[in-house]
Amino acid sequence: MWNTPLGKVEIDTGLAEQILANSRYLEDDEVAHRREHAIEVQLPFFTILQTDVKIVPIVLGHGNGSTYKEIGREIAAAITNLKRETLIIASSDMSHYEVRNLLVVRMPGRSRRCWNSMRTNY
Repeated sequence: MWNTPLGKVEIDTGLAEQILANSRYLEDDEVAHRREHAIEVQLPFFTILQTDVKIVPIVLGHGNGSTYKEIGREIAAAITNLKRETLIIASSDMSHYEVRNLLVVRMPGRSRRCWNSMRTNY
């Protein structure tokens, strides 16, 4: 269970167990969520949209593209095995550590245009 200001959010233990059974990379680790705030910031919005929402919170650290693609395949296999409708929501910080000007220089064109639009319009 995750506690939010708007109530509790249940963990989808069936899906979580299936994902862990399929994965070479993921493991059950509550400590990984203690200092990570991305999921807990989004949960109140989910509870407003659907009061009986269940989640499988997954936090990824540093890795590479091929590892992340494999994790995606493992998650997809778990969802397929359960044969039920599932929504995947992924979130990523661009960076907590990059200097803003350096970050903008490293961005590909589309991301840079999006960033510049956000800076200009908000």
